Amino acid sequence: MNKEQFSKLLIKQQDRGKTLLSLISYMHESQNDFGDGMVMFGGEDLYYVPEDELEGFKNKFTQWKSYVYELLEKQFGPDDQYVYDWDTFVVTTVSKREPILPQLKKRVNKGLSLIDSFLERLDFHFHNDENGEEKLEKDFMAKPPKVFISHKKEDKAYADALVNLINFVIGSDGDKIFCSSVQGYGIKQSRDIMDELKAQFDNYEIFMTIIHSPRYYQSPICLNEMGAAWVLGTRFSSFLTMDCKPEHMRGVINKEKIFIDPKDDSDQLNGHLNDFKDDLVELFDCNQPDENKWENARNRFIKEVSVITYPHVDKNNTDLFEHWYLPAFHHIFELLDLGNFQRWAYPCAIAGNTILKAYIYENLDQIPNYIMSRPKHKEYAYIDSLMRNLGLLINDFSVVYSQHAEKYDSDAYVVERFYKRIQNNPNYERDLDAYNEHVMLVSDMLFEVARLCNLILSRIREICPNYREDIGLLHIDMRITVPDLVYKETEISDSPYPGLKEYIKVRLTRETHLGRNPNIDESGYEN
Repeated sequence: MNKEQFSKLLIKQQDRGKTLLSLISYMHESQNDFGDGMVMFGGEDLYYVPEDELEGFKNKFTQWKSYVYELLEKQFGPDDQYVYDWDTFVVTTVSKREPILPQLKKRVNKGLSLIDSFLERLDFHFHNDENGEEKLEKDFMAKPPKVFISHKKEDKAYADALVNLINFVIGSDGDKIFCSSVQGYGIKQSRDIMDELKAQFDNYEIFMTIIHSPRYYQSPICLNEMGAAWVLGTRFSSFLTMDCKPEHMRGVINKEKIFIDPKDDSDQLNGHLNDFKDDLVELFDCNQPDENKWENARNRFIKEVSVITYPHVDKNNTDLFEHWYLPAFHHIFELLDLGNFQRWAYPCAIAGNTILKAYIYENLDQIPNYIMSRPKHKEYAYIDSLMRNLGLLINDFSVVYSQHAEKYDSDAYVVERFYKRIQNNPNYERDLDAYNEHVMLVSDMLFEVARLCNLILSRIREICPNYREDIGLLHIDMRITVPDLVYKETEISDSPYPGLKEYIKVRLTRETHLGRNPNIDESGYEN
């Protein structure tokens, strides 16, 4: 790679940095009075930026920093002063005891000034290291582009039509599309699905194309794919099925983003599909298709996806669900204050103090009794089972937390540091270990509450798609992301929580957990 090529790469990263500055201008900041001072992106303190905005910025900033670091290290060497400066001064920590957005701008501007310095040094470097060009060119050879169609297998007919449309634009030769449900474009035999998904992101420049449907949001794997696309900053495009409305879209790629909806008027739909075609042409560096042939292919795609039929929910059953079940879940979710779940769960599960709001602690006992009093209906046996399972989990969480709960103030409880009860405690180390295991079990129980509530919300939305859009999917902190707080496909059932004794062991297999010892009791002591 010659100096001009390397310079173009740096200038491209300079443009990415300027885009980050532009992104900051759209972020919102307010004051808050909770937190712990110097933290990574996330959490709460004197100043607060909405979690989704801060997480989105952090992901893009981290990706920018990592790419530039790798590029510089391969070119200048790991011991170069500029590589050291980039790694040391382009940092991802902020103090939440002072305004956050000016700090973010300062971080980005520091990176941009360093890139300016690198560009100024190129003449000297390439004059002294001409032999390094071939190695750098090999190391930074661009990944081949690939379209990754993220969808639920029940939407295979839509995926088939989309594969045909994409192939019309880019050609069907070569390894250009990954689509797990379409023969010849999916996972090879004997390959593990998660390994295959990881390999796609590692080996290709992915253009994530998502088929949004009510079924898509019931799949943890689909949500993980969408989350990965967002975290890695890949290009993406969203397509809606005929039974998916814009308000159904949630998660990191939602209705605020541009989407292609076959229910739109023809001018808007055709315009969005034309833009999609242009994105493909640019990514794959291919020729624009003949305009008349493209119009025919585009119209054929619209017709094919518009006539796909989807399961119909019986109206009588819907009336039963809305009459009996929605009010019951509304009451349960009000007792759990799901609308503010992140705000009360964070100090209990993540912040390290295990503080639980008094109104939540006092509501816990009401939920199992209320659930047991609800009438059951065979048409919704799986919903009844999920509701009872939630009652069992809430009861067990209450039992665990109550083991060492004490008043923190008039509005909250806290887990007592019981290892400090006795001065010169001869069992100090044993009690300290038990305390640590106990508070980690409290956190793991709250993670399970979030997972089970998310599963219940997804089941409700299969029947009532717009249910509690204000909640979306529950999360606790940006470091515990939404995909982590849903069950894996193999964990989903009508009773995914196995009871306290078994959960203490099973939690170690969950995607997110803090506990280490599978052989403790609810107090934290080893059996």
